[in-house]
Amino acid sequence: SILVSGVIPQIDKSYITPEVAMKLVKKNGYYFSHIPPELHTEELIFIALKYNSLVLRHLSEEMTSNKEFLLRAICCNSDSLQFAPTEFKNDRELVSVAVSKRGNSIQYASVELYLDPDIRAIARRQILHNKQVKLQNLDRMFQDDKEIVLCMVSRNGFEVNFASDSLKDDMEVAHCAVSQNGFAIRFVSSRCQEDPEIKTIATRYQHRIAQRSDMSRILKNIRQEILEISSHREYNSITKLPLALIAICRSGFNIHQLSDELKTHPSIINLLQLKTDPTNKSILFDVVNAGIPLTEELHNLLQNA
Repeated sequence: SILVSGVIPQIDKSYITPEVAMKLVKKNGYYFSHIPPELHTEELIFIALKYNSLVLRHLSEEMTSNKEFLLRAICCNSDSLQFAPTEFKNDRELVSVAVSKRGNSIQYASVELYLDPDIRAIARRQILHNKQVKLQNLDRMFQDDKEIVLCMVSRNGFEVNFASDSLKDDMEVAHCAVSQNGFAIRFVSSRCQEDPEIKTIATRYQHRIAQRSDMSRILKNIRQEILEISSHREYNSITKLPLALIAICRSGFNIHQLSDELKTHPSIINLLQLKTDPTNKSILFDVVNAGIPLTEELHNLLQNA
């Protein structure tokens, strides 16, 4: 019943057997705090450590003062350094291992090693190669590191919001952030916001997003119309413009088959522009899978539009 509910009730801990303890920490490492000390086997400890560095707070001083044990703990979860005894936070080997696994673990090191150039270099290298890390979760030292900030905002322009004030006022950083996401312009400095080139990039991006949103609504409406009639193959009941839009979404369609009127229709022009951008595949997905193949009948209908 303990495992079914997902919550450990207030019961006599003697009811927690070694088997139950193992199932609990495999389900959630945070359950370790409920496990009686006499059941703290190494296997149990390291399984729990994978998910919860707080485990070290529940261990005996004898264990946490053992460097070999701490090294294994840090290899399992680099944040274990946070709960290591003070003297080990100044141990170069332990800190090096921690920051090589997770650069931001440098925040748990002693002041001496936090400022150490070699330790910082290891931490920076790990952060730059970790595509999952977010700038907002990093130590201020890294939020003021131009190379790291450029790396982050190139993947997500909004990350510039967590850069230092000096880098929010950096033209290269602002340009990179706004190029990735035009709406990120709100997070850069006033000076960068007024830069003509950055303003132009942001405006174009925002216009493109608005245009894409409008087209997405159009396509969803078309898809609904097609789904309603596709089972009957009543192609002639579809208006010519929606039918043309559907055809364009399909690969292999020749634009020259459209009438001159349709070729110049704003919706057709917008869709053709959207289709040239590979990032719009998700918008076109629903239409492409709407259920009507480009048959010869469909081609003829479009050609005679």
